[in-house]
Amino acid sequence: LRAYLHKLFGISVEIRSERPEEPHICFLLGQIDDAHIQQAGSQLPALSDQGILIRRCNADTLILAGGSSSAVAWAMYELVEQYGVTYLLHGDVYPESPGPFHLPKIDLVLEPTLRLRSWRQFNDLPTGPGLWSLAQQESFIRQIFKQKFNGIYLCLWPHHPFVDFSVGGIQRQTACLLFGQKIPIDADNIGRQHLPDAPFLDNPDFLGAETYEEKLASGRRLLEGILRQARFLQMRTSVHFQPLEFPAEFRPLLQQPTEESIQLGGLTCTELGDLTNPGHTSLIEAGFRAHLEQWGAVDEFHLSLPEHPHADRQFRQCWTELDEKYHLEEAHPLDDLLAIGARNYLIPGGLERAEREFKSSISMLHFFDHFFAGNDLLRQAEDRNISVHLNLGGNSEPLFPILDRLLWPGAGISTSMGYTASRAVRALRSMESLDATKIPAALVLTLQDDNVGSLPQVATRSLHQLLQELSQRGWRGFLTRHWPIGDLDPPTTLLAR
Repeated sequence: LRAYLHKLFGISVEIRSERPEEPHICFLLGQIDDAHIQQAGSQLPALSDQGILIRRCNADTLILAGGSSSAVAWAMYELVEQYGVTYLLHGDVYPESPGPFHLPKIDLVLEPTLRLRSWRQFNDLPTGPGLWSLAQQESFIRQIFKQKFNGIYLCLWPHHPFVDFSVGGIQRQTACLLFGQKIPIDADNIGRQHLPDAPFLDNPDFLGAETYEEKLASGRRLLEGILRQARFLQMRTSVHFQPLEFPAEFRPLLQQPTEESIQLGGLTCTELGDLTNPGHTSLIEAGFRAHLEQWGAVDEFHLSLPEHPHADRQFRQCWTELDEKYHLEEAHPLDDLLAIGARNYLIPGGLERAEREFKSSISMLHFFDHFFAGNDLLRQAEDRNISVHLNLGGNSEPLFPILDRLLWPGAGISTSMGYTASRAVRALRSMESLDATKIPAALVLTLQDDNVGSLPQVATRSLHQLLQELSQRGWRGFLTRHWPIGDLDPPTTLLAR
């Protein structure tokens, strides 16, 4: 606040722990229950931990209060906006003529419409934050915090260099970024002066990391730094990882491993056979434990189902076993659900992919029901205060009505309902069938997609409709999905307000 007031109005500000006796213009900052805040004003409102209060008490006193220390900071940033500063993703924009200093006549109470407002800070495409340095990450996180975003999540892929483990005598030994793509850097590159001094595009903090061990160390330093910055700002942290796909060196442990490429680069494999077979189960358990050991200080794990699943071969047997345990068929016949899922024309890639995704979702839900019953991983996560959620794959919406029976205790879900915000709007009716009082739910909001490259995309109209539906349905909030940030100030401002 002192820095903003000096830059806006050229005034000097003293920070004191007690109010001076002589008359001074005074900003009172603190949590709503602090004694000096309560003494300064009458009939102060009750605030949630995310609520803020800005109130001018008299000609020389203005209260900036919140339900937590983060909310106090948000109250201050809200006041600075009242003075004309605009927060953009790349930095602050100051008014040309802010006018003389004044205490605004204001009595403002704000509470969030949605409790979770989380931003994705890692994925794997060259146009996104996966190639940002730690310094860039820290600067960006501070900037979105000003706009009252309160969460950071990291979307990790099986080929990424962030966890290490061994299973059945096989030690993990490969890792990379960018799906292993070698994108050359030369004098003809546009913006060459902004690219790292390297023959190929890479994260600046990975330069010089050649071996598996060096890449692993670089990756851990980067993610630890991102999470440290988020925790400093009391933001909610989560790690999304894909437990059902593995680096290719673990293929011998699988019953019927995929041999063809299932994702860009062909770096990973998955199980085509019985998902509950011992080799597959032990591999997933080892991966989960590795994430728990490495990233055990986060608030949430999201187990992400594969983008291109191949677990459809035994879906009927899986359904039969789930029905015997949870009595699903009477109210939700499989053939009826299949008729909906297999005819979803919104799924990119056609009806073959739609049917395979839906059938695979049944098999994968059956697997997790079996998997967590056979180990203590949920208890270990709970001991670390980590909540474990499921990030649903494509075409899972027909299963919304039965998720409260199938998921483990305390589980929530996150889902995108489509690759773009406009596709998600066309799937809005499916939200009616998910009871958010039983299953905490968050929507992955796609601000832009990679399906049209880096062309500017403004999805504010669709995002507005989705936000309204989230609020009306009682969903906990949203997580963003994006790549370049140059065109994201309009949707970011919408989400922030």
